Amino acid sequence: YPIQMKKSRPAVTLKVLAPPAREEEIKEVVFAETKTLGMRISEVFKEYVDREIIEVDTPFGRLRVKLARRDEHPANIAPEYEDCRRAAVEHGVPLKEVYAAAEEAARAFLASEEKPGGD
Repeated sequence: YPIQMKKSRPAVTLKVLAPPAREEEIKEVVFAETKTLGMRISEVFKEYVDREIIEVDTPFGRLRVKLARRDEHPANIAPEYEDCRRAAVEHGVPLKEVYAAAEEAARAFLASEEKPGGD
């Protein structure tokens, strides 16, 4: 992305995410293909939550929804975009209406899991 250096000189920041095993290869490419005289290298870590995909019944048909959980507690509900887009086109309704119906059905699914005797 564009940045401004000392004395208001324009420049660009290049960020590369790559596995540590490819560090030397990436450095060679950056030095060969740019005018840079140096680079900062940082190791980053990514934390994941458990995910599962469920199918829920909605007025627009069965739709897939991704559920993210952290320590068995629901952290996020994300209806599958392509399923929602297809259903919106088929039913002639706004995408956000289908998306909301999928989220509501997923919340109902989660609520049924929390009740005694729920799966």
